[in-house]
Amino acid sequence: MIRRLLHMWLIQKRRNFEWRPVIIAAYFYFLTLLCAWIALEVSGQKAWQLLRQGNDTTVVSMIALGFLIPDFLMKLFLMHPDTDMSDFVKTRPIPSRHWTWLLYITIAADLTTLFSPLLLLPLAIYRGSLTLFVVAFAISYLNATLILAFHKARGWEYKLPVFIYIPFCMVCLLFHTINPFALSTVPHALVTLLLIGLLIAPIFYYTDRLENYPDERKNSSSRTKTIQRSGIWADFLRLMRIKRLRVSFLILIIILPLNAYNYSYSNLYGESFVMAWNLFALTAAAMGIGQWGIGIEANYLHGLLTKPFDILPLLRRKYTMYTLLTLASSLILLPIYIWMNHKFIDWVVSLVFALGVIHLILIALTLTSKRADLFGASVFSNQGFDMKAYIATMSVFVAIILYGAVHYLLPQPWNYIVLTGLGAAGLLMRNKALHIIADKLFQQRYRLLETD
Repeated sequence: MIRRLLHMWLIQKRRNFEWRPVIIAAYFYFLTLLCAWIALEVSGQKAWQLLRQGNDTTVVSMIALGFLIPDFLMKLFLMHPDTDMSDFVKTRPIPSRHWTWLLYITIAADLTTLFSPLLLLPLAIYRGSLTLFVVAFAISYLNATLILAFHKARGWEYKLPVFIYIPFCMVCLLFHTINPFALSTVPHALVTLLLIGLLIAPIFYYTDRLENYPDERKNSSSRTKTIQRSGIWADFLRLMRIKRLRVSFLILIIILPLNAYNYSYSNLYGESFVMAWNLFALTAAAMGIGQWGIGIEANYLHGLLTKPFDILPLLRRKYTMYTLLTLASSLILLPIYIWMNHKFIDWVVSLVFALGVIHLILIALTLTSKRADLFGASVFSNQGFDMKAYIATMSVFVAIILYGAVHYLLPQPWNYIVLTGLGAAGLLMRNKALHIIADKLFQQRYRLLETD
């Protein structure tokens, strides 16, 4: 039965095949490799030597542990597997277990599953280590199975176990990273694959037990209620529908964390520069949206201002959205502070500074907002910005430079005390600052309706 299902799946894929997703994936793949190669060439011969240093056991452990959460977050946004049977398949007596096996086999050939391991394939070839690529693929496949269960589950009460299971996977991989039995490279890699297989088994059982009734009316009602409960998620979805904002947002959250890992791993730059750049990468997601202020929301103010409308809840939701994006970015960058000779306190200080200082600056940028064109296709269009807005945006980089300067000029632990104090002061003052900014915005509310 599974062989027949696979044959039918291949026929459907061949019939509905499109080159566009393959070309886009290949473009970003080679662009990422080109950026990595340029960074290594600029760094010099020492960077190439660092790639060869370390035994394969350590490298495989770092890949297995540090690769789990970033790859899961990428798949959470980009991977949308189809878990429903077609009407034709439903007319046949196909057991649920066979359909689950088909889903697990087909996601192994998904472009999103293959993208991350293929990025590490040149490094595996350069080191002459096939185990690195195999373990990377196993981690990617583990995340793909989690995303499959996430999409098959209906309702957050069934999706929540997927997120609870991720820390359990990290704990298991962390214990295995210690290598208590002092295994050599090949046995250690085999045990890693066995451990990942054991982690996938409960996900398979959970996915198979999930009931899937694709009732459109039920899904539509549930989706509407979920959006009504979460204004932040509704705001984020509305922003991601705008092409010029979506593309710039994705560029920032992909390129900057990769550079942060590169700078931290190469160890060719000063510690203060690396910490400032890590802060930049930490706030990249919030900056990708915050640079627009409320220029996007200004398109909807025509109708809202005809009724009693308070701008303060809008600013609070934006601040909360920036906080959630920064916390997600901090989890992506956390392996840098665990495995790459950086102090964990640097991660805590940068997070507090970002929440207390950078986010308030991003909220203050709303005072320079102008109504942006929702349908502008050009990513580099300056519509919706003027010179005042550009100058105000530079204040974010001034804060990042200030962070690096304080980290460099003051001795430890005074640099940590000053930076944490600035962040804590911003967190304590945020309610007062939000009220002041909301009052200013209400005074100039008619300017928000203007456009270039």
